[in-house]
Amino acid sequence: MPVRPPARGRDSSAKACHNCRRRRLRCDRSRPTCNKCFISGQECLGYDRLFVWTQWTNQDKKHEPQTLVATASAPVTKAAIIDATVATISNNNTSPLKQQKQKKTPLAAASTIVSPDPKQQTRNLDRHLSAVNGHQLVLSQRPKHESKDSDWEERIDIHLEEWAALTSGHSSPGRSLDPLFEDFGLPTKRYLHHFYRVTKDIVAHDDLFINPFRDIIPIALTHPVLTNIIIASSAIHMANLYQSHPRDLPEDNGIGDHCIALRAHNHTANRFVLDGLLAKQRAITHMRSLLSNIDKESRNLAITAAFFFVNIELIDISQAGWKSHLEGASNLLATLSLDDETDAGPLMKNPIFDNVLANFFIYHILGSTLMPTTRCVQVKSHILNLLPVLRRTQSDSYLCCPPFILATIPKASELANQIGARPDADIINEAVALINETRNYDLKQWIASIPSVVIFNDATDREHVAASHRAAICLYVIRAIPMAAAAAPVTAEDLVGDIFMHMSLVGKDDAHFKGAAWPLFMAGAECDDTERRQWVMSRLMEMWSIVPWGYILKSVDMLRRTWTLQDAKKEAGVATKSNWLQDLWSGDYDCLIV
Repeated sequence: MPVRPPARGRDSSAKACHNCRRRRLRCDRSRPTCNKCFISGQECLGYDRLFVWTQWTNQDKKHEPQTLVATASAPVTKAAIIDATVATISNNNTSPLKQQKQKKTPLAAASTIVSPDPKQQTRNLDRHLSAVNGHQLVLSQRPKHESKDSDWEERIDIHLEEWAALTSGHSSPGRSLDPLFEDFGLPTKRYLHHFYRVTKDIVAHDDLFINPFRDIIPIALTHPVLTNIIIASSAIHMANLYQSHPRDLPEDNGIGDHCIALRAHNHTANRFVLDGLLAKQRAITHMRSLLSNIDKESRNLAITAAFFFVNIELIDISQAGWKSHLEGASNLLATLSLDDETDAGPLMKNPIFDNVLANFFIYHILGSTLMPTTRCVQVKSHILNLLPVLRRTQSDSYLCCPPFILATIPKASELANQIGARPDADIINEAVALINETRNYDLKQWIASIPSVVIFNDATDREHVAASHRAAICLYVIRAIPMAAAAAPVTAEDLVGDIFMHMSLVGKDDAHFKGAAWPLFMAGAECDDTERRQWVMSRLMEMWSIVPWGYILKSVDMLRRTWTLQDAKKEAGVATKSNWLQDLWSGDYDCLIV
């Protein structure tokens, strides 16, 4: 239950709050909010002066002015307007019951750069988006299947309920009462609203307003590149919500192609895809303009934009252009240093940019494991120089893996790239040392250093998922440097057993389960028996049911391709078990599994 505000005492107000005065109720006058408002689930307007927007009226109550709360001594600033905007979106993002349990937090530092002619930008934005009637299908249509799977049905029900709440109530959804949203049409507002759902997937916990990515929308509204990227991400994500039920997916290798074909025949999903592609194309245009005149401040904005470009590819089933976005971001990240934090722009030195950097390095490192090792050499200096950023964000990160262990991957990749250029004995000794350092890392001590563990009581779940990553990284060292397998203190079979054991203790509803796709893939690629393969597949499809990002289905396709190669060699009479990782590298497959 939420904590009750302090009772009336020394900090009480001399007069009733604005809510109680309007409703003619006895106010307890406690600060910062009155208990009556708190218990009833209302947002208390407080005791200070109300600033009234006189030129924005409610279409349903045309003569009632709308208010914006500010302190009596402070003028109406842009920051105050943005704070009110965040409150408006946050209230729309939850049902009335949930609103009673949630609290606002201050907005992260917002950018002060205003895009030229923002009204024209937003009008052009809505002109290209779908008509309102096309989107209203969402409120009445469901996927064509008639499955009774409770988790899947609940996911769609919650999604539709939130949208229904957004378009109902006392105010008209087609017109905003806040100046920042005045020029946005209903489709754009719905995509901005849904982006809060997307942000839940890229952090460990979304409770108690600790998700830093929720504060990106007020910043994005002043930058067309971010606004369009957010819309594109939301649109593609919403299209995935209307994909085939996991139980209906085919048994062949083309799960991604199968879902793309289904999406093309679903009017609602197809509408979302078209909107997403249009917004993505506009974002690319704005990104080119941004990169044409890059400086320190615009560089931080460009890095943030590149992060969401990669996310679009991770969400989309096709995963078409993630490599180019990742390589472009790598060039921008190479210009960063720890000294930049002293005088960088508004996106630096705040939780949003910290998490952007941390996730980027995760994408680079884990993405490099399934492609030729030359790419990871480019990442090595970046990741080692900015390890403090990873440590700062490990409470928020969706990936439950200690930064020290994660840094083992680029070191192993560099060793693998030096095979043939250095004596084998030296490479083997260094590889074995990496395995020993990784296996001996104290996970319990690492978990104890994370403050949020006390809040969410997730120490056990963190330990199991982190142990799975630790075993998977050791497995990667053995497969990336085959000559070290015989000298390694642990076998590949033992490491696979550790992953299966720990992941079997992590439930679908555990917050850190969604970040375990990579260790599941690593363990699954080692399997040659049907039972274990099916178990890995079922766990990945469980992950898809709660995190409908395309890279999950892509990992399933890659696993099936790996198993096909292994089975073909077995049928051909190859006596020794093949190194599946070396086969993937030689095949030059493009797949980003994070």
